[in-house]
Amino acid sequence: MLNTTEERYVGGTYTPKEPLYLLPADMRLGDVIECFEGAFSTGIVEGIEPAGWVKIYRPYGRSDDFSYGGDGIQGGPKVIVMMGAEHYCLFTSDKRAKYRVWSRKEIK
Repeated sequence: MLNTTEERYVGGTYTPKEPLYLLPADMRLGDVIECFEGAFSTGIVEGIEPAGWVKIYRPYGRSDDFSYGGDGIQGGPKVIVMMGAEHYCLFTSDKRAKYRVWSRKEIK
C-alpha cells in the first residue's frame, strides 16, 4: 500500500501526487506503468506469477491523422503509426530497473 500522504484516492484508483518509481517486485495487479520513454509507452500489470515475474500488457494504436516524418518539416519518409499489443515479462529479481507508476487500481 502506498503512503496516504503521497497519493490521492479517486473512484478506486490511487494516483500518486509525486512520481512513484517501483521495482518489478513491488508492482501490483492493475498498476499502470511507464514501460519506457516515448509514445505508446504505457503498460498495465496483468499478472504476477509466483515463479518470479510480472506480466505486462502494452497496447498501442494507429491513426491516419497522425504520422511521423515526411511532412516537409521533419523530412524523411512518412511513417503511419500502427496498432497492436504486446505482452512481455519483467523479472522480480531485477533490482536495478525502476518503472514509473501512473496509477494503481484497488482490485477486490
